[in-house]
Amino acid sequence: MDSEASVPQAKKMRTEAAERQQEPEEILGTASPPAGGVAHSEPTPHGQEPPAVAGGEGDGVDRISSLPDAVLGEIISLLPTKDGARTQSLASQWRHLWLSAPLNLECRGLPYDEEAQVRIISRILAAHPGPGRHLWVPNQHLQHRAPRFDAWLLSPALDNLQELKLDKRKLLSSWYDWGPPVSLPASAFRFSATLRVVTISQCNLLDQPTETLLFPQLRQLAFDSVTISDVSLHSMIARCPVLECLLFEGSIDFECLRINSPSLTSLALRASTNNWKRVNVVIEDAPLLERLLQLEPLNGLHVSVISAPKLETLGCFSDLGFSSKLVFATTVIQDLRADNITTVVHSVKTLTISIHNLSIDLVIKLIR
Repeated sequence: MDSEASVPQAKKMRTEAAERQQEPEEILGTASPPAGGVAHSEPTPHGQEPPAVAGGEGDGVDRISSLPDAVLGEIISLLPTKDGARTQSLASQWRHLWLSAPLNLECRGLPYDEEAQVRIISRILAAHPGPGRHLWVPNQHLQHRAPRFDAWLLSPALDNLQELKLDKRKLLSSWYDWGPPVSLPASAFRFSATLRVVTISQCNLLDQPTETLLFPQLRQLAFDSVTISDVSLHSMIARCPVLECLLFEGSIDFECLRINSPSLTSLALRASTNNWKRVNVVIEDAPLLERLLQLEPLNGLHVSVISAPKLETLGCFSDLGFSSKLVFATTVIQDLRADNITTVVHSVKTLTISIHNLSIDLVIKLIR
């Protein structure tokens, strides 16, 4: 039984190993098709019905290729990087589309080896003329190759970038000494006018860029174990006039977060504090805030809600002694014990709590 069960696993391991050994040419879709493969159809003018393809499903007509180039380019820019690049080999009329579509460069699906991934990213950025739509790369590249990473961000292929994600995924690497977190290069802020989604992980944010730039289109912002001063954090949020979602993950470095945002609808924390220090979150003026989420119990979190008239979803709060506190005007809820309940929060429709020792009386008192 054991030997039989190991066969699929061994096959899976061989498949994953082969995936990691792909060459950049194959990822970019520039490798020649295998001998005996399906012949590519010749280009046809847009608006004309392309010829039927033998063996196809339905009526066998290739209607996708008859779509306008702008539509095809939009579709290609939404594909994973590897698949998008390989559309060049579908037919001669498709060859130019990947290079004319906004670049979607994400490292999911690329080889898991750090050196191989660096070569592929550099090759893609050198081949593509831009503009950029989406860049998703591990922070590990910034940690190990700051000058190379800075050069990537300066590439014309990423001009007008809309989505930037630096995650903490670990790659296979010959580097063992990670060292302290490095600063996000100033080149990352050249996209401030066009960015809509940003995730920054395990690095330092310098005060000067974040305090002077405007992010007019930024709607989603996430920090994962980022070192940033309270002043810079508040300045950056204030300079995001259409920000809707704000997330904090990993370790929290700030001491007090004050929310004054006319557009924010969701604030979430899945994090831990450094040195078990107290963290204050004050919702001073958030007219559109609907969700205030503590995704995991956070020791020493004190939340004070002054003005959030549309707040509907609240939690999760625990009774496990995390010293958390929630204040609505004169109503104070600490470790799920409600004191001085004089303010009724009519807008809250969903309250999430985690109770180690179930107490119906406690629950009734909270929701009453």
